[in-house]
Amino acid sequence: CCGRDGEAMNKRLQKLKEIAMKDFGWKLLSLVIAIALWFIVLNIQNPVETRNFSTDLTMNNLQLLEENGLVITNREELENTKISVRVRAQRLTLDRIYQNRDDIEAYIDFGTLQLEEIVGKETSVAVQIRLPAGSSNSEIELRSPSNVTVLVEYAGSKEVPVEVTTAGEETPQSAYAQPEMTPSAVIVTGPESKITQVVAAKGTITADPLTDDTTYTVTL
Repeated sequence: CCGRDGEAMNKRLQKLKEIAMKDFGWKLLSLVIAIALWFIVLNIQNPVETRNFSTDLTMNNLQLLEENGLVITNREELENTKISVRVRAQRLTLDRIYQNRDDIEAYIDFGTLQLEEIVGKETSVAVQIRLPAGSSNSEIELRSPSNVTVLVEYAGSKEVPVEVTTAGEETPQSAYAQPEMTPSAVIVTGPESKITQVVAAKGTITADPLTDDTTYTVTL
């Protein structure tokens, strides 16, 4: 019984082998053509393209500056810098990046810099780009600007008096008594080179004609 079953099994395997090997060259060619057609269709339906994106520049590891008593002199300029990014990828990947474009990061990293070497001078720092998840097969063709200039110096502080002036369209300034300020002095902090130029913290009250004592909160 077992012998007959084994012989039948061998015959079936031999038959399958013959079927598989019959016209093997043509079958292999068909497979190659099918794969080639698949790639052609894929490239037609999902071609490689480029697309431009824009994002704000951010700064990483700012705490390292504070820990070393440093400040960025041109911080406001850097925070207002827009970075343009050109990405090359297949259309579907670009669509995913567009859907998650708020996750695109353009940044400079103070953790990669030797802080003691950049104090007091203009330093060109490379802009790094991080794309959203799902964009591993994409290529960043262009970032503009690719570098930004960073000005870092030691922080300073200084106590200066508060000066408040009054102004009104209908009542001349002379109609007001000298305002009483609380506090009468404030501490100003910032880059040393700018702190030395500060002589006072000033504010202006613009008000309608006054008939009673009035308290204002003034931006200095």
